Amino acid sequence: MIVHFFSVTASIFPFQLLLALSDSRLRPSVEPILFFLLLGFQHSESVFHSVVSHLPRSLRSLKKQDSSSALLTLGRLGESAHFLMRRFPNFPELYNPVEEALAEVQVGPPTEARSSGEFSRMQYPAFCGYVDRECVGMKRAS
Repeated sequence: MIVHFFSVTASIFPFQLLLALSDSRLRPSVEPILFFLLLGFQHSESVFHSVVSHLPRSLRSLKKQDSSSALLTLGRLGESAHFLMRRFPNFPELYNPVEEALAEVQVGPPTEARSSGEFSRMQYPAFCGYVDRECVGMKRAS
């Protein structure tokens, strides 16, 4: 029951958080929650795919603001998008617009150390194994 609640919440709520990133007053509160949801649900592409079509607009909006807060968030959002597109490959129809926006705003992928360290460690350990029996660094259970 609890896992279902988190799954439903994580598939709807991130879209609203992503839109709120553009508001400099809301950003400090919204950013940690958004990244917690995006990077926490690495066992399934559902959360990332619920916001992927809106990422180009958010990336461009953050770039236009040109404040230090917006640029830091832009870098983190862009690196997270690169990481998650690599984590969930084979969706070119969804990812092409994001890749174009990332190139336009000039955000590259995270370093390998950040990918295998910080981003991979943010996965929810409580859900690891409950949904599809696969987690970073684990073999699929038989």
